[in-house]
Amino acid sequence: MAGQLAVGSSVAAAGKTRTRLLTAFAGAYPAVELELVTFDLAAPAAGLLDHRTDVALIRPPVDAQGIVLAVVEEEPRVFVLPAAHPLAGRDVLELADVAGLPWVAASLATDGCAPARWRDEWLVSPRPGGDVPVVGAEARTIDEWREHVVAGHGISLCPDSSEEYNARPGLVFVPAKNVPVTSLCVAWRVGDERPAVRSFVELALSVARDGLEA
Repeated sequence: MAGQLAVGSSVAAAGKTRTRLLTAFAGAYPAVELELVTFDLAAPAAGLLDHRTDVALIRPPVDAQGIVLAVVEEEPRVFVLPAAHPLAGRDVLELADVAGLPWVAASLATDGCAPARWRDEWLVSPRPGGDVPVVGAEARTIDEWREHVVAGHGISLCPDSSEEYNARPGLVFVPAKNVPVTSLCVAWRVGDERPAVRSFVELALSVARDGLEA
């Protein structure tokens, strides 16, 4: 098998699993030229809808027709606060603890996905308690998101692994309780049976099974 494969990746999908998968694919299929294309928070489908990519590593939801997702791994979510925030010293936080606080929200999707669906997932909206999140700032990139949180414009939720990959001075990560986990998924277009696409998806699912058995 030879050719090219464009792999889209959301900036929210960085981490050791992505690295492991790309490394494993390159080793198994050296004749396939891999291109990694990273997309900001306004592109939940990471290039699949406009065919800029062939497969993608994303965090759901991807609210658009014609896209298939399969879970590679799950992880808990954590709250992110500025270091000086009164709640930054807590061992754990629930949504009720942060009711009424402003949030840093992802920009609305501009890639063809339902504009607010991914954003609402990370705002946990609607909420069981009925409170409506207050948006204090919007971010398209991880750098923008971090700067807004450090500046006190709002708090946020992120994957637990972000503490390792996106930490910086002025940020504090606090475990979240009673907040649904997030998933890292491999995604592709419905009906795309090209060998390189199928091989990437199968390898991603193999990595997922290995993780469960480890």
